[in-house]
Amino acid sequence: MNTHRRIRMDAFVMIDVDSPMEYEIVVSTEAQVVLGHGTGSFYLTVSEEGLVKLMEFAGAVLKDIRARTPS
Repeated sequence: MNTHRRIRMDAFVMIDVDSPMEYEIVVSTEAQVVLGHGTGSFYLTVSEEGLVKLMEFAGAVLKDIRARTPS
């Protein structure tokens, strides 16, 4: 990901059924989502609109995964 200051950053997170997840409301229109715990945590700050977009995207990914999984 290229940021506005031309710094390149990548992060990889594996989420499974046992992955700890927490959130905290930062301000009335934003939340901080924490995946993992301790030094292995991944922090994601999202607006309400960004969270809706992320949920729609995750729903589409889940639908695709389920369509490719044999019954």
